[in-house]
Amino acid sequence: MLSALRWFGSGAQYHVVADAHGLSTATVGRNVLNFVNVVVDNLFKKLVQWPTNYNEVAMQFFEKAGFPCVAGCIDGTLINIDSPTYHEEAYVDRYGNHSINAMLVCGPDLSFYYVNARFPGCVNDARVLRASALYRRMEDGYA
Repeated sequence: MLSALRWFGSGAQYHVVADAHGLSTATVGRNVLNFVNVVVDNLFKKLVQWPTNYNEVAMQFFEKAGFPCVAGCIDGTLINIDSPTYHEEAYVDRYGNHSINAMLVCGPDLSFYYVNARFPGCVNDARVLRASALYRRMEDGYA
C-alpha cells in the first residue's frame, strides 16, 4: 500500500518508487493495481452514493445558499494523465494536455453523490453530462 500511495502522491515513474522501496517495477505496478481495485470495490461504493432524503438535501442547500429545489452541485474537471498509447489524440484537452474529463456531483455537506471519469479530455462537460446515467435518471424523473 505504501508504494502505491507514494506513486499516487509523487507522480513518479514506477522504477523511481521501486528503487525507493527496494521493489521491482512489476511489484509496484501490481501494488498500484491492487490498491485501486480495493478502493473502487470497497471505499468508493461507500463514499459515493446518491441520497435518498431529497427533501432534506434541498432544505440544506436552501439554508446554506438560498437556492430552492437543488439536489446537488455539478462540475467537471480535467485530470492530467500521461500520454496514452491507444487513441492518444482523444485525450488531448482544450489546453493541449493529455487528460480525462471527470464529472462530479456534491451535496451541501461536500459529500460526493456521483462521479463519472469515463471520458477522454477532448470531450466537453455538456457531452459528458448528456451521456451519463445520472442525466438519463434525471430526465426520467429520478425514480
